Amino acid sequence: MVLDFLYRVNQSIGIKMKKCTSTLLILLCPSTVFALSGNDNSIYPHLFIGLSGEYIKTQGSDSSETSALGVNIGNQINRNVAWDVGYQYVYDPYSNKSADTGIFSVAGRYDLFLGQKTSLYFRGGIGYWMMDSYADAIANKESANGISPLGELGVNYRLTPQVYLNMGYKYINGIGRIDTGIFNQHALVSSVTYHFKGKSFESIVTAPLPKKAPELTYEPQKLLAVTLDSSDIHFDFDSSEIILTRSLSKKISQVIKFLFDNPEIKIEVIGHTDSVGSQEYNLVLSKQRATSIAQLIIDGGVSINRINIIGKGEDEPITTNSHAMGRAQNRRVEIKE
Repeated sequence: MVLDFLYRVNQSIGIKMKKCTSTLLILLCPSTVFALSGNDNSIYPHLFIGLSGEYIKTQGSDSSETSALGVNIGNQINRNVAWDVGYQYVYDPYSNKSADTGIFSVAGRYDLFLGQKTSLYFRGGIGYWMMDSYADAIANKESANGISPLGELGVNYRLTPQVYLNMGYKYINGIGRIDTGIFNQHALVSSVTYHFKGKSFESIVTAPLPKKAPELTYEPQKLLAVTLDSSDIHFDFDSSEIILTRSLSKKISQVIKFLFDNPEIKIEVIGHTDSVGSQEYNLVLSKQRATSIAQLIIDGGVSINRINIIGKGEDEPITTNSHAMGRAQNRRVEIKE
C-alpha cells in the first residue's frame, strides 16, 4: 500500500509539474522581480512563501475524507491586500475510486484587522485541477482536468513581523468529471507563511568608546536633529512594531556615535501619530513608538538616563491627515538634543 502510494505521488507530481511549469514561471516572475527590485526600505510590496496542511471532506458522487499538503508563493501588496499562486496535492485512497489530484491555484486575499496582530482574512480565486482516478489498478486510469472557483475564510495571527499563522475553511466547487467522479471540496486549513520584509531585531553597529579623552577644541558643536519618517521606519496603522531597515539602522548608528562622542549631551525621542483614533489613545501610541526607537539607542550602549521619551500624539502633524500618504508621513519619531 505504501509503495503504491509513493509510486502514484511520484508519477502524478512529475506529470503535473511538466504540464504547468511554464504557467508558473509566467505567474511568479513578475512577483519576484517586483519584490526584489525595491530597496531595503521597502516594506510593501514584498515576497512571501507558505506551507499548508488540510483536512478534507469531499461531497458529491463519491464522498470521502482525506488530507493534503500545499505550498504557495505570493506578493504582499500592502498591509491588507495580497495575491499568491500555489500547488496542492490530494491523494484519496478511501473512496470507491482511488484518486490523486493536483490543484494549481491563483488567488487574491484581503485581511480585515481586529488588532495589531490579528485579522480575519478572505481569499478567493480559481484552481486548475488535474485528476487521475483508478478503479482497481493503475492500468485502469481515468483522467480529467478543469478549472473551479475557490474561496477561503479564516483567522490570521502575526507571530513575528515575518511569520504569519493562519487557520481557516476552504471550499472548491466542482472538481472532476462524470467518468472520474464529481465532488466539492470542503477543507479545514492550517498554514504558516514567511514574509521577506526586513528584520524585527537587528544588531546596531555601535561606536566604540574612545581610547583617549578627546582634546578640547573651540569649534562650534554640531547639534543633533534626526527625524525618522516613512522613508526610514514603517509604522502600520495602530502599531508600534518596528521593521528595522538599512536606512533606520544607519541613522540610529549615527545617533549612537554622536552620543558617544558627546557624553555630556542628553536627547529627546519624540513620537507622533496620525489623526485616526482618539487623542488619548494616540498619545499613548506615540509614546510607545518613541520607546521602541529609544530602546534601539539603549541597545547600542547609551544610558537610559540620557534619553527623555515623549509622546505628542496627533498634535504636531507635518502634513495633512486627509489621505493615506500624509498620514504615513505623520507617523514618525524625532530625535533632538
